[in-house]
This record gives sequence, structure tokens and C-alpha cells, in this order.
Amino acid sequence: MVNTLIMEIKMDKKVFLLLLIIVSLNIFDCFATLWGISNQYITELNPLNKILLENNSNYFLLFKFLTTLLLIIAYVIPSKEAYYLRFYGGIILSFSLGAVFILHLQWIYVIFL
Repeated sequence: MVNTLIMEIKMDKKVFLLLLIIVSLNIFDCFATLWGISNQYITELNPLNKILLENNSNYFLLFKFLTTLLLIIAYVIPSKEAYYLRFYGGIILSFSLGAVFILHLQWIYVIFL
């Protein structure tokens, strides 16, 4: 019983760490994208984000904020059934956002070279 409780606590820390990584990368992506587009260093590849940015950059900020908030809510609501979905989904999402992070670092590096 105690071992099971300790195992659940350790796993919850892993999920929290994943959430922290995802939220941090998402915030970086948001501001790096806005900065890169406003200075005409990059173009947005995501079709939905591109539409939002073309109409008003505040729509893009609101969309990024709301999706991050919904993600946090989805991770905070306790559910043993959805634990593995959140954990493995978080790993996939963190790798995807990590790739976007590397792309942003690449063009930022080229600019400041």
C-alpha cells in the first residue's frame, strides 16, 4: 500500500515536470514567433496560427494562452484512467515543441551571428 502511494507520487512529479516543460516551450514559441514575424525574420508555418497572425496578433496571443490554460487544466484534473494518456501524450508534445524550440534557436543564432 505504501509502495503504491510512493510510486503514484513519483509519477505525478514526472507528469508535473512534463507539464512544466510543455508550458515553458509553448510560451517561448509564442514570443519567439511574434518577435520573428514582427521583424520579418520568419514566417508562420502552422495554418491556424498564420490566419490568427494575419488578422491580429492579439488573436494569436489569446489562442496560445487559452490552449496553454486548457492544457494545464487537463493535467491538473486527477484521473487515474487518463494518467498514461497525459504522460505519453506529454512526452510526444514535449518532443514536438522541443523541435520547434530548436528551429527557433537556429534562426535566432543565424540572426545574431
